[in-house]
Amino acid sequence: ITITASTYLIIYADKIFRLVVPILSIFERKKLVEQDAVFENKKSIILIGCHRIGQSIALGLPKDETVIIDFDPEVIREVKRHGFDYVFGDISDPEIIERVAFEDANLVISTSPDLEDNLGLLAFIKELPKRPKVVIRAENERDARILYDKGADYVLLPHFTAGQYLGKTIAIDPKMSILQQLKEKDLILMRKIARAMQ
Repeated sequence: ITITASTYLIIYADKIFRLVVPILSIFERKKLVEQDAVFENKKSIILIGCHRIGQSIALGLPKDETVIIDFDPEVIREVKRHGFDYVFGDISDPEIIERVAFEDANLVISTSPDLEDNLGLLAFIKELPKRPKVVIRAENERDARILYDKGADYVLLPHFTAGQYLGKTIAIDPKMSILQQLKEKDLILMRKIARAMQ
């Protein structure tokens, strides 16, 4: 019985978690939940997920206009160290969505690869009186088409975006002198990520 049950629990872990999260929330310590978001709630950019892709995006965003949502304590520590406003939590949690003023944002970026979470986010944003632009990540072309059908303004497919970026860079600078600058920036970012993961 336990072997069979554990197989289904592993396969359907995300769906089961979503069903039981309202029940489990009674065990949360409210003080910890309320500690993180001491910031002026209205931000024009909301970045969901700040690991690797999210961190690269965050480096180009204005800190005073951005709030970052992430559920990894290590990522949050790094975000805090860099002076960004943040909310510690998972975007699939309705409480987290309530704590951030999505209706005041101009741009929402989700770097989460989870299709269900991103579809839930799009459905929530669609109901807002003032809808921000939405950039959302997909794992593959099939998911990207689904997200476009559900109203995403742009779907981030990392392999597409990287190729387009490099193509434009080469078109602007055929002598490739910019490659050294890109290399240095990437090495700096890789060192930061490595330090954050230690």
